Amino acid sequence: MNQTPERQSATGLEFLRNAMAAGGLGKGIGQTLGLSIDAVDDGQVTLSGAPGLEHANPMGAVHGGYLATLLDGAMALAVQTQLDIGTRYATTDLNITYVKGVAPGQAVVRCVGAVLHLGRTMALAEAKVVDDAGKLYAHATATFAIADLHP
Repeated sequence: MNQTPERQSATGLEFLRNAMAAGGLGKGIGQTLGLSIDAVDDGQVTLSGAPGLEHANPMGAVHGGYLATLLDGAMALAVQTQLDIGTRYATTDLNITYVKGVAPGQAVVRCVGAVLHLGRTMALAEAKVVDDAGKLYAHATATFAIADLHP
C-alpha cells in the first residue's frame, strides 16, 4: 500500500477519527459483518453491530465468531489509536468469556475496547460486548505483538 509522506506521519488516532468521519474503514471484515465505528478516543474504540440471521449458528443464536470478531476488532483498533500509521501489530492471544447468548435481530450490540498496557513490543487490551441497556454478553482480553521498527 503506497502512502504519502503526510499519511505516514499520521497517528492511528487521527487515522481512525478520519475513518469514522468518512463512514468507516471501507471494505473488510467489519463491512462483511455490518460493524460500525461509534467512538474513537486515545486508547479506546467503540464498535457496534446488529447481528441478524446470517450471523446465526445452527442453534439459532448469534455465532460466537461474530462476537469474537467484534471484541478483537475493538481491542485492535484501540491499540492502533496509540501507534503511528505503518506500525505493524497482530493479535497473539485472544481470551473470551461468553456470558449470555445474543439472538439474531434482538438488538444492537456495542463493544468498547480499551488499551490496558502499551509497551515497545506488546500491548494488552480488554473489551466488553453490551446492549443498549448495559447487559453484558461477552468479555475479552487480548495480547498484541507490536513490530519494533525503530531498533
